[in-house]
Amino acid sequence: MMNVALLSGSDSRKSGGLYNSVRCLADSLRKKQVNARILAHHDEFSEQDSKAYDAYAPISYALKGPANFGYSPDIRRVLKEQQPDVIHTQCLWMYLSKVSLSFYQKYRTPHVISPRGMLDPWAVRHSAWKKKLVATWFENKHLHSAACMHALCESEARAIRQYGLTNPIAIIPNGISLPSTDITRDAVEPNWRDQVPAHKKVLLFLGRIHPKKGLASLIEAWSMDQSGMKNWCLVIAGWDEGGHRAALEAQVRTHGLQETILFVGSQLGKDKAASYLHADAFILPSLSEGLPMSVLEAWSYQLPVLITPQCNLPEGFQANAAVCVNPGVEGNGQALQTLEQLSESELLSLGRNGYALVKDKFTWTKVGSQMAEVYEWILTDKKKPDCIILN
Repeated sequence: MMNVALLSGSDSRKSGGLYNSVRCLADSLRKKQVNARILAHHDEFSEQDSKAYDAYAPISYALKGPANFGYSPDIRRVLKEQQPDVIHTQCLWMYLSKVSLSFYQKYRTPHVISPRGMLDPWAVRHSAWKKKLVATWFENKHLHSAACMHALCESEARAIRQYGLTNPIAIIPNGISLPSTDITRDAVEPNWRDQVPAHKKVLLFLGRIHPKKGLASLIEAWSMDQSGMKNWCLVIAGWDEGGHRAALEAQVRTHGLQETILFVGSQLGKDKAASYLHADAFILPSLSEGLPMSVLEAWSYQLPVLITPQCNLPEGFQANAAVCVNPGVEGNGQALQTLEQLSESELLSLGRNGYALVKDKFTWTKVGSQMAEVYEWILTDKKKPDCIILN
């Protein structure tokens, strides 16, 4: 059985979509007889969020200094104890990359890198001077020496090539666990339900509250279309990053939208499931993404979704499972107008198409099989998996 170390940052909700995607990837790999272990650090939410993990809890390393750089005085020792055959790094621009590179240089341990949207042009430009410093220090060497890059979609593969990398690329999406059909809308209620009038529909955003999510443009567009959206409430669920929520709340107050735009905080576990079940549509107006778990989750609950092309899910538009949101105030406004004009049957059709799409293409069983094949290809002379591109 091969040993694979999944190097990640936080083991809690603070890691955003990685909290679910890395955990579920590890679970799916173990079902394929790969000994996959997550190495991550604790934070203030770790104890509360630990119940989401199975018997294979993350192996913890100590953190010293700023969490966004992730320096650890003991991660090399912790990683060496795992005796990995492959190291799979789940982020960029952090000390983890330096550690992965050092294991390649010292032990020739091959590494796979999942940028998870961090090489997209918008993401590279964000805090560019810091990233240039880290790139010169160690990240570029780490990237160029990878046995394989992992792209979540074809557009991310193009971004990897645009950055100047010529490594093999495995194009494997995130996966989704389909919700139980035993849980119905009537059986659960989110903690925000009584804040929304019973006659109003719910447009849900669920994710990190960060500038790249495009919420400022969405709120501005909402303020310009109050009569059109009079039958809807926008519920913004998620955790604040860098104080951005306060800026958005001030924007809501400025426009007098407190009754139709609600900030309800993080929704995890049963609360998250209840939020999806009580939503009538889902929106992610992002400026940059890898492949967003929240959209896959919304489809798994048969919700119609509104997404930007930057969400990297063109399959959603092709399958008639999504409404296109062009970034910016005007684009968000046009998408809201489209939403309010859709009939009930059209909304239901969008949701059913989304469910069929994730069931066919985005299950963790399929993702785990593909990733296990990539690791095996790296370590042996077996035939190149179909998911890998060389050009």
